[in-house]
Amino acid sequence: MTGKIIISALTAVLASFTAAGQDSLLVRLYDKAQPIKAETFTPALTDVSMLFVPWMAGTTTEALYNFSRQGKAVFTQNGKGLDMGEFKASSLKFLRKDRAVKGSVSYQRGVKKDVCWNTSSDYELLYPYVMADTVGGKLQMEQYAFAGAYAGSIGEWKYGIGGSYRALHEYRQTDPRPRNITSDLSLRLSAGRVFGHYILSASASYRRYHQLQSVTFLSPKGANTAEFHLTGLGTHYARLAGTGTLTNLRFRGNGFSTAIQLQKDTAEGLSASAEYSQFQYVRHLPNQNEVPYSKLLTQNVNAFAAYRGRIGGKLLYGLRLNLGYELRQGDEAIIPNTIASGAEGLKYLTLYRNRMPSAELTGLVQTQAAGGTLSFEAGTGYNASDAVRKGADNRMKIQSVRGFGALGLAFTKGRIMTDVKLAFGMTAHPGCSIFLPLRTERFLEKHYIAMYDRLKESSFDFRLTGKLACSLGKIALTIKPDATVIRWNSGAYALTGSIGAGIEF
Repeated sequence: MTGKIIISALTAVLASFTAAGQDSLLVRLYDKAQPIKAETFTPALTDVSMLFVPWMAGTTTEALYNFSRQGKAVFTQNGKGLDMGEFKASSLKFLRKDRAVKGSVSYQRGVKKDVCWNTSSDYELLYPYVMADTVGGKLQMEQYAFAGAYAGSIGEWKYGIGGSYRALHEYRQTDPRPRNITSDLSLRLSAGRVFGHYILSASASYRRYHQLQSVTFLSPKGANTAEFHLTGLGTHYARLAGTGTLTNLRFRGNGFSTAIQLQKDTAEGLSASAEYSQFQYVRHLPNQNEVPYSKLLTQNVNAFAAYRGRIGGKLLYGLRLNLGYELRQGDEAIIPNTIASGAEGLKYLTLYRNRMPSAELTGLVQTQAAGGTLSFEAGTGYNASDAVRKGADNRMKIQSVRGFGALGLAFTKGRIMTDVKLAFGMTAHPGCSIFLPLRTERFLEKHYIAMYDRLKESSFDFRLTGKLACSLGKIALTIKPDATVIRWNSGAYALTGSIGAGIEF
């Protein structure tokens, strides 16, 4: 039960590749000097990284329509459908050779359909300590986000500073009616030094998170469901379930991360990075003297290594390895009989733990052929979620093994650039298991059994993406369709995708 499994189930991992052409704008935008894009093989964990990607300088604006139709929801907590409009813009500008600034802004407005068993926002960040009901419905959402960073140089030393902010509002117009207001702020510092053709850099960041949630019932016929304060794997705070003032929650969180990165300043060579991040939030009852009745600590360790090389003049290749481990640990308060008496001296027990390892190995080959760029990618991945509920002895284990590939063709002719990619994959789930003791309430047991049955089912997926760009002097107009189809062995399906139009200059 993890975001990594969701990504594994819903998407194929695609290669990034670009075309070379005669038009100067297309050459700049689509990376003639870097046929295998460096950002594909070097994650930007430090802001000083932007000093070493001059081919990415420029501005992009895009309007998109995002959609999802799922005959079978992988997670009902995220809904079975989506209709969302989005606008986003980003820019990277070099003030001079050793100084750069970048920024981005985005706005989303849409509707999540058939969201059930979750009334809190940011489910993948907060689970299992969310509030939920058995009715659900359409959830309206609106989100603003922006980010910025600056990087400079003092001799061989590089430095950077950056930050981001996200504001999310979600609500429902039928009972039960959640209204969630979320803010998410991050600040980051980076420093590094050049060693020949390599830059060794490190970063440190701080994150502050807040979400205020309330659920109301307006029907004159009375409440159509109760709200449950979930604690994971078929359990909840039974004494807090209901429809009154205990349906108001507050999530307060803080986190930090540290990263180190080795980056090559040319198209070929080795790049590597390692990152550790920690995020902890406390769930409060605002109407009960802000009693902090549960805590969740999430820790992540990620390592990355990649190598890009060339054979002859036209054949390029890349190898990429990602390793990760996530640990989610939940502490729950022993709440006194009169919870309004205050939060002093509350005792906590560690009752929830979820261990999630992951690994992925990818290879890519790219060559010039038939006047364009032909690429092929193949790889395999593994991830797992082993969630345990102490005391109740509840347990659910999901393992995913995935194989995938991608074929791509990109070419330019005059002022027109075309880029088409077809990705395909298969996901299997060996070694899955679930154990929910008989004392688990029946309605929660049915929900988790149904979710387990969805998660352990094998699937095939296909993704088709395209990009058409037309250069008009100093600007380029773009159209980008994207569609993914997933089919499970039971015959259920899911269709997700987007269509976007934009301007690049």
